[in-house]
Amino acid sequence: MAKNWKKMIAPLTLAFAAAIGLAGCDSQADIDAKPQIMQQMVQNSASVCTPAQGQAAAFSARLSDALNRAGAGDLRTLSDNHVTICLDQRLNNQNTGFWDTKAQGVLARDADGKGGTITIWDNGRQPEDGGFFHSTPSSYSYYILHTFAAHLRNGDVKPGERWIAYDSSYNDGNDTYIQDSSARPEAKFDKDTRAKNPWLTQAPVVKPAPQAPQFKGPGA
Repeated sequence: MAKNWKKMIAPLTLAFAAAIGLAGCDSQADIDAKPQIMQQMVQNSASVCTPAQGQAAAFSARLSDALNRAGAGDLRTLSDNHVTICLDQRLNNQNTGFWDTKAQGVLARDADGKGGTITIWDNGRQPEDGGFFHSTPSSYSYYILHTFAAHLRNGDVKPGERWIAYDSSYNDGNDTYIQDSSARPEAKFDKDTRAKNPWLTQAPVVKPAPQAPQFKGPGA
């Protein structure tokens, strides 16, 4: 019984630990700026992302909750790169076989390298309806956004490239489930998943996403 409980609570415990660890790496300036960065991101996304049309309030609530789980430093990186973040319920309804890798998010960088779009997994469940057994976008947003932000910081994602994030969780051999996310260029992602889900190349936006506003601190 103890072992079963360990398997059940490990993902939540590790997610909490990861969030604490990430917060410890964030600068105070990024932590202070996080609420304003989130506000700018949600406002921009609600005006651009297709899922927000006709349900802006519900979309904004889900996206705000998802961004709140992300690291302050990661949001700063995404803001500095003028990235628009959209929730994408298509990622929750992928056509995949048993051996196929499911996509969790897609980063599409503009050809000029001055902007881009990130879509992250969404099942349409509002924050107040989430819980121990009910995932919401915020259940995975930390891992997805942290992965993409890290690749942007490292200069891995070149202008015009598309990267796809996927679950890379594993068992450490001691009945402990390690939750994580990885990403790779589109061309190197599971070809069967890409073939069965051609919409992965189409960001869920009403129109080509404008350059997302960059956070400007006090006195800027």
